[in-house]
Amino acid sequence: MKQTRTEDMAGKVLPPSMAPKPDCETAALLRASLNPIFDRSNTWGGLLSRLARKGYGLAFYGGRLVLTSLPGKERVCSDRFLGQPFGELVRRLGRPAVRPLPGGRADGELIATGPRRPA
Repeated sequence: MKQTRTEDMAGKVLPPSMAPKPDCETAALLRASLNPIFDRSNTWGGLLSRLARKGYGLAFYGGRLVLTSLPGKERVCSDRFLGQPFGELVRRLGRPAVRPLPGGRADGELIATGPRRPA
């Protein structure tokens, strides 16, 4: 699977914190359309499925959870930018199943099956 990274004009890979962020209007639209999906989901699989229907996915880049566009997996914004911090998601949905991506940079893609929520 091709791994997509945000690069500057010189081709240097940018860390997740330096990836482009949506403008204010786009951010408001993203939050308004996606936060109900996050809030109604009670499993990682359900969340990933609902996001995919809207054209989005989730992945880890540099150890941080980010929203990605599908099918190209370009980074859109971080979980915190959406108001959905990873710690809160883990507390509600349990630990996600993550398939590591090559390169040893704490990158990985979330997969729909895996650990279940704590009882």
